[in-house]
Amino acid sequence: MPTNILRLVKLARLTRSLRIARLLRAIPELSVIVRGILVVMRTVVLICILLTSLLYVFGILFVQVARDTELNDDGSYRDVPSAMWSLVMGGLIPSVAPMTQDFARENVFFAIMFMVFVLFGFLTIMNMLIGVLVQVVGVVATVEAETNQLSELKNILLDNDFSLGEDDDITMDEIKLVLCDPAIVARLRGLGIDTAALLDHSMVVFRDNKTITMHDFWQLAVQHRGGSFAKVKDLVNMRQFLYSEMGRSSKRAA
Repeated sequence: MPTNILRLVKLARLTRSLRIARLLRAIPELSVIVRGILVVMRTVVLICILLTSLLYVFGILFVQVARDTELNDDGSYRDVPSAMWSLVMGGLIPSVAPMTQDFARENVFFAIMFMVFVLFGFLTIMNMLIGVLVQVVGVVATVEAETNQLSELKNILLDNDFSLGEDDDITMDEIKLVLCDPAIVARLRGLGIDTAALLDHSMVVFRDNKTITMHDFWQLAVQHRGGSFAKVKDLVNMRQFLYSEMGRSSKRAA
């Protein structure tokens, strides 16, 4: 046993030569993952405490139930700790039970080290990987849906009887014609665009411009989707609009 511990100490000293800190600086993603593990460790500890309490309660229950049955022939439920161990190995992590028992037969310390490895490697890091993959898939799905909606909006504004091109300029009269077409309005509302608010906003935009490009009108229509979140750019535009209106009011008052 002392020889094995000395070997572990030597391995720990060898890890210093790997320059882990330098590796984390070279690959920022690793640093983010490590910090994430440190953040979730408190949650993991609390869950382990709750799980231990649950195992203790059911350990008492199984000791009482299996006392005079064949389940206790091998001593798996002779006392509460044995019952808790059997529940963990048989119910929670049965896939690692054979290897854990092999380590325990050799040395209990080896089994404890293996369980710590399972806790960090399997339960923490692998579940974190699953969470990251789910988040990435969700982001990709959102971006794909956004791209499809923008393409559909572009087709709605261009594929009509008004012969509007992507590089053309559009006037307020043409916008009114487009937004008064029932078919176009229905398709725009299908994308969640408030056509009435879009028309009102267009009137504000055309107060200082005779024409705008189709690309600008397309971006203007995108901003009027009901499910869109307000961004910093939207707040800045609103502030500039308020300053402009206040300036106009001051000039009219003077």
